[in-house]
Amino acid sequence: MDPVEVSFHPDTYDRFFKPLESSHPGFLDQLLVDFCRYQQSMRDDLPDYFGFDVEYGSPPAIAGCIEHIHLCIPPRNFPKRQKQAQRKCRKGEPENDVALVYARGLFENNQFCIIGVLMPDAHEQANNNDLMLYLGRLGREFRSDN
Repeated sequence: MDPVEVSFHPDTYDRFFKPLESSHPGFLDQLLVDFCRYQQSMRDDLPDYFGFDVEYGSPPAIAGCIEHIHLCIPPRNFPKRQKQAQRKCRKGEPENDVALVYARGLFENNQFCIIGVLMPDAHEQANNNDLMLYLGRLGREFRSDN
């Protein structure tokens, strides 16, 4: 298997990543390392702060373009022994409702792009069709180029 390659999307860096780096210095570097290891292990090496991992299916135009992982922002973590499918951020707790949005290459399955980290209130943001269509377009472009 080829080594996993991960990048942050340059068009969304200022909006989604710069504020996170300001509030949690060093977190993005660790996120990149952990996401790489997680994907390289075929999702077996699960960091304590990674949760449920699934494609977005709505709106229909983005289905198959982008995926998301429920995320805890350290120092918070999901319970160590909790199965990944049960590790979910809950609606109604906006500060703890976080999702990492990413795309994988269509032809190069080892290529990934982290498009954004939706926070706070990731579920509410996922209901914003304009935002999701934008993220879906970025994901589709990344997929078709990789």
